[in-house]
Formats: sequence, C-alpha cells, structure tokens
Amino acid sequence: MATCHELTNTFGFDNQTSGYKLCLAVCPDGYFSENVTRTCTALCPSTPVKLFAYNGTRECMPYCNDSYADESNWKCVSQCLSVAFPNADNSTNKCVFTCPSDPDFYADSNVCVYYCTTASYYADPSDRICRSRCTNVTGAGGFNQYGDPRTGRCVENCS
Repeated sequence: MATCHELTNTFGFDNQTSGYKLCLAVCPDGYFSENVTRTCTALCPSTPVKLFAYNGTRECMPYCNDSYADESNWKCVSQCLSVAFPNADNSTNKCVFTCPSDPDFYADSNVCVYYCTTASYYADPSDRICRSRCTNVTGAGGFNQYGDPRTGRCVENCS
C-alpha cells in the first residue's frame, strides 16, 4: 500500500469490504493511526517502541494520559483487568502486576494506593497488597508482622 503523506496528517486504510484504499484523517472504529507506517492498524506495534491503542483519538500512543497502558493487549484501558497486569498504577498510568515501592503503593481493589481504602485492611510490604491479615512467615528467615490500625501498615514491631 502506498504511504499517505505526513503533511496532510492522514493514514492509509485498506477497506477489505469495499476494496477501496483511502487516506483518512481519523481511522475508523477498531483501527488506530500509526505514525511510522502512516496506516490505520487494528493492533498497535510493540517494537521498536511500545505503542498503545487509545480509543479517545484512535491513535497508537507511547503512553496513556487519562487511562492505563495495558501490555497484555497493547491498549489504553480504564480499568486493569488482565491476569498479567491486574493493578492500575496512577504514578505511571500503567497496568502492573506488583505496585511500586517508589512511590510507596499497595494494591487495593486493583488500584495502587498509598493508604488502603478498604476498612480494616493493612498495607503489606511482603507483596505490596492491602489485606485483612498481615503476612507471617515461619521457619528459617521467617518474620512476623502486625497490623497497625494507626498507620494502616503491616509492621514488625508494635510501638
């Protein structure tokens, strides 16, 4: 397919139904504009740069502004629901498996938060999840943690 011109800011679309090939300013539903090939594509490329399909503008974007970048399907999503990346990290606007330690976030209802919002839950640093009971490991190298209702954190020592 011939490339649509960058100056006109259009993208090539091969309409399989009608057989027409068009240069469009906005790609049709289900397709996203990709700047390197200047085409409308159903799936945004992940190499050489990770790009995510953003429905708001129907573009392939390197980041998601008002949503979360989900690497399981290369889309910008409003909620992180995949098994691989179930938690929404507001510090990066990405879906992540484990919430980051910088900033000090914990997964609470699939959103990375500083303070657990679920009543009587504690931020557990062992796996960065908010839970009703803190993790305790027995045996060699084991440790005990206690839920501190003042801080909402799991701690090794009550003070």
